[in-house]
Amino acid sequence: MKFPTKIFIHLLLIFLTVSLHGQYRESLFREMSTLYPDRNYIQLEKRSKYQIEIVEEGLQITDHTTKVFMLLKSSFGNVFSQSVYSSEFRELTSVEATSWHLEGRRYSREKIREFHEKMNVDNDVFYDDVKETVINFPAVRAGSVIEVSTTHSILEPRFLPMDYLSGGVPIHELELLYECDRGVELDFIFYNADSEREQMEEKESGNKKIYAYRAQQVAPYTYEERAPAIRYYVPHLIPVIRSYQQGTGSVEVQKDIGSLYRWYYAFVREFMEEDPPAAIRALADSLTRNCVGESEKVTTLYQWVQSNINYIAFEYGLGGFIPRSPEIVLHNMYGDCKDNTSILYSLLKAAGVEAWFTWIGTTHLPYSYAEVPTPMCDNHMILSYEDETGFVFLDGTAEALPLRLPNQFIQGKEALIGISKDSFRVEMVPVPAAHQNAFTDTAWIELEGKEIAGYGKLNLSGYHRINFRRSVTGMTGEEEKQYVEGRVRKGNNKFILTDYTVSDPDRFGGQMETGYTFKLGSYANLIDDELFVNMNLYKPLSSFLPKGERRQPVDLVFNRSYENHYALHIPKGYQLSFLPENRSFTSEGFSYAIKYEVSNSTVWYHQTITTREVIIQTEQLKEWGSFIKSLEKQYRSSIILKKNE
Repeated sequence: MKFPTKIFIHLLLIFLTVSLHGQYRESLFREMSTLYPDRNYIQLEKRSKYQIEIVEEGLQITDHTTKVFMLLKSSFGNVFSQSVYSSEFRELTSVEATSWHLEGRRYSREKIREFHEKMNVDNDVFYDDVKETVINFPAVRAGSVIEVSTTHSILEPRFLPMDYLSGGVPIHELELLYECDRGVELDFIFYNADSEREQMEEKESGNKKIYAYRAQQVAPYTYEERAPAIRYYVPHLIPVIRSYQQGTGSVEVQKDIGSLYRWYYAFVREFMEEDPPAAIRALADSLTRNCVGESEKVTTLYQWVQSNINYIAFEYGLGGFIPRSPEIVLHNMYGDCKDNTSILYSLLKAAGVEAWFTWIGTTHLPYSYAEVPTPMCDNHMILSYEDETGFVFLDGTAEALPLRLPNQFIQGKEALIGISKDSFRVEMVPVPAAHQNAFTDTAWIELEGKEIAGYGKLNLSGYHRINFRRSVTGMTGEEEKQYVEGRVRKGNNKFILTDYTVSDPDRFGGQMETGYTFKLGSYANLIDDELFVNMNLYKPLSSFLPKGERRQPVDLVFNRSYENHYALHIPKGYQLSFLPENRSFTSEGFSYAIKYEVSNSTVWYHQTITTREVIIQTEQLKEWGSFIKSLEKQYRSSIILKKNE
């Protein structure tokens, strides 16, 4: 776009904004307050116009966006804030902010001139150099209108932004315009948005194609506790530039997964085609000199990277896609996911083991490559290796992860494996079964009046164990004790952990065992000559009961099993007078069994819970609710001990 054209567009946007100001009347505030009586504020407008032009250098893409908010109640502590984001691929070229305050029946205008810029670092990143520009609007009150108008230059056509078709607050008017030259092949992916798809309009004007999505009075999405990331259920629109005409030929951008892989391959070509550096070869030789067989080499080198290369997730521009050389990573002893992958790749290559760079999206992203064959499908890099069991997925950023247990955050995801320049594969990362993620707690307890005293041992495996290790890393002694107390807590808030020991002999596998002693005050209920003791000392999943008419899926994070075994010695002077019935619930995705038995003056309580679904989908919520309610009912059951006559 030539400079005079930029000036014209800027003046046009100012004219349109000024025209809008004439609509700010006290009557509009009354109308919005009536339409949205329960809201503190609404988004009066969200309008984005994306212009895609073919120029000599390729594509020139500009995003003009205006957001307008109206405050309906005075509940913001006198300041309202908005953030504008930019990056090396999405350059912020202009920003204007204005607030309008209702005074009587008229609005007064206040131009905001002071902005605050800071880095916005996301720990779950594949590329990230995002800058956040924070805009504070002071002296806001009921009736205030907030305007933010921005212009971004999008410097990489593969990163044309997606837009959510719903927000955290109602959107009174939503408009998304895409204006592109005829030679641009533009496609749209509507995700979670089958009905919204019908609202997209298309027309041609001169040498332009124009696509428009418009909606009014858009209801906000509702975040519900334990829901997965919002992309799993909030409708959104993903624009995709497939190709464009340049001269007499066509330039491929994002035709399919093959296009994506060819773009990715350029970033790792040097690693795949060249020999490992001398320093890497020497290190690989020293680490694997006494290894027997390929599997031991892989295990040794994988564990070395996990233990010695610190993970730092922070990148700029294309550096977010290009791994650093293994020599630099070795010198620094830190790196991001790509760096950890590059040094592990080179170490394995130096040891004569074939492995492959692999791109993948974490569980924060719901997409498959068939649905969204763009960089939006990925935010992580790992390494793949194949043995007699199949593909093994190695994540050098994970701490203390066994060889064949995939990182929790990539389980069940598609992996794009780069075999060679012209060859790739898409493989599914396995989801570990429930028994691999076992929480097994056994305790022996004695009644001392109404108080319980006991000792026990907690065994953790799989993700239970890894999450425990990750949580306590860097904790002080008192912090660790509080964390352990939370893991072994029983009964009520009068639980006191009196002592504990943690045994984790094999850092990269096996089970972690925590031995502990405890007291639990005022737990048993004495009524006349009967003691009521609830043996359901630990109640897994009790907080997962859907509340009201739940609409969102339930994210259980991973398949898991719980086994709880508690032995109560019947105190002297008492006898067992009531034992609850054994109960169970079984469905395809989840089950439980609670069993009581008596042996040698001891009441044994056995509880087994198994979940075989990582995400409880909306169509499963009714059955899930029945499962949790049935479990909760059993949690209220008590044994009864009666005084001897």
